[in-house]
Amino acid sequence: MVGVGPDGCKHGVDPVEHGVSDLSSSAPQLFDVMRPSGELKPLELRGSGLRNSELRASGLAFAPAMAAGLSAQRNTGFHSSGPLSAAAPRPMPNPRKFPRMCAASGQEDGLISLDVGKTEMVGDTSLMASNSFRLAKTAASWWKHHDKHRSRLPQDHLNIHYDQEIGVGTYGEVFMGTIVKGENTGMKVVVKRAKDGVPDPEDPRWEATHKEKSVDEEQEEQFAAGYLTVEAYINDLIKEECPEIAAPYIGMCTKSGKRWLVFEFLEGKTLEEYLIAADEVFSLQPLATALGMRNFIDGDIPSLQRLVNEIGGQLLKCCLALEKAGVAHRDIKPYNIFIANEKLVLIDFGSSAAMGVSERIGYDYNKSPCDPRYAPPEQFIDEEQWAKYDSYCVGLILVRVLFAPLWCGRFFDEFSEAFHQARYDLDSWLTKIIVSDAGVEKKPGPQIGFKNLFGAQEETRDQEYVDLADQSCSFPDDGSRLNMCSIKEGLEVLNQKGGGVCWETLRKMLKRDPVRRISSVKALQRVMAAEHRIGSRRTFFKMLGLRAE
Repeated sequence: MVGVGPDGCKHGVDPVEHGVSDLSSSAPQLFDVMRPSGELKPLELRGSGLRNSELRASGLAFAPAMAAGLSAQRNTGFHSSGPLSAAAPRPMPNPRKFPRMCAASGQEDGLISLDVGKTEMVGDTSLMASNSFRLAKTAASWWKHHDKHRSRLPQDHLNIHYDQEIGVGTYGEVFMGTIVKGENTGMKVVVKRAKDGVPDPEDPRWEATHKEKSVDEEQEEQFAAGYLTVEAYINDLIKEECPEIAAPYIGMCTKSGKRWLVFEFLEGKTLEEYLIAADEVFSLQPLATALGMRNFIDGDIPSLQRLVNEIGGQLLKCCLALEKAGVAHRDIKPYNIFIANEKLVLIDFGSSAAMGVSERIGYDYNKSPCDPRYAPPEQFIDEEQWAKYDSYCVGLILVRVLFAPLWCGRFFDEFSEAFHQARYDLDSWLTKIIVSDAGVEKKPGPQIGFKNLFGAQEETRDQEYVDLADQSCSFPDDGSRLNMCSIKEGLEVLNQKGGGVCWETLRKMLKRDPVRRISSVKALQRVMAAEHRIGSRRTFFKMLGLRAE
């Protein structure tokens, strides 16, 4: 069906044009595919997907403890259009402009060869194993033959625990479940359904009603059905291309006409939960332990450096794997990062887009950012630099981990607003913090040389930040939560030279212009090269019976 979004544009699939009377039903949905002749051909898509609200039920579903915080979350995400568009599919972009990794000879200074999955990276190159890198897929590979790849679960294999609801979002609901037949008998699972208006007679809480729905309610149901369809497709693609970066997806199950996405249950928490807990106890120890760092020490700069490098490295590997699969997640944030088995995985692909196929499944150039707090300056995904959208989100997540006051969600909201007012420039934001810090001497003088911050070389300015933080810490506590002293440890980590998550890396990840923004592979190289040097140094000192500082 066609709905009118806030932008005044029509979105969705016209049922008259395609001969479909109800896109919310359990009948196969349609999407336009370009014939070789250039005309449109309707194509069946029986998978289903879902885009949840701020908390994204798919993410919070993986641990029962998450349900307790569901009602406290704010719905800051928004969309101006639906997931499916009746517009003609866009042609593939010029491959010379399309972001990709090209083989090249030589090796950049300061970078080492890295082995990430099936990829051997040398400098800024990617020498792939045969058939392992298919970024520019065509319709013949996935979308056109989705039936062949789709993961299915027979309806009698799944038992849904309607009394164990984990999360509810704008577009979906999540419950616990159990697989009762087949090779996975007894497995605890998380199941997700769309709030698409399709009745669920197996739900004991469901009652048949004949209430007339408003236009907005009908449109939300259509969107919910469409998001579930897209998410099912993306999860299948991720399962095929890079299953290690996401929550284990079992498949789609249709029970009594209701479509469900089924995921293996994982014990763990989201990164958001760990950050909120860190703010409450003022310690990153639980987060570090969850990631396997047993010797983490709060207040120790090398410990914090290893932690942010670990988080940054794992998330950038996820971004690189998504880029190779041709997928843009578009909603990477702590809510959608799950930590289980000492590993970070991404969840909730309901807002993702398969940019590597010619039809660009799930992509709408009018779709606004899912969460503006973590979205890059371009807000709407850049068609040619789409892979750098997710890596920018990772950069902001690292800022939040580094600066202790931002562990609190409310303070991160305030940071986000101030950061946007500073035109997405971290140095401009810091300058405002310095100006408002009562503990920093504002008058020009030999003590700190505050006047030199403006227009100073980056290396000089980075050290100046640390000096100003020291000065702020020597000032009597005025009760301010966010000042230079409160972020001193993060500033010291960023001031470290030699790669890793440092000022040079972070500034490149957060460039306003996506063309100038560092790619995920280059950022990953910097992080892993730094960890390689730190690890070698630590081993050397251990051999001498000393501790590497």
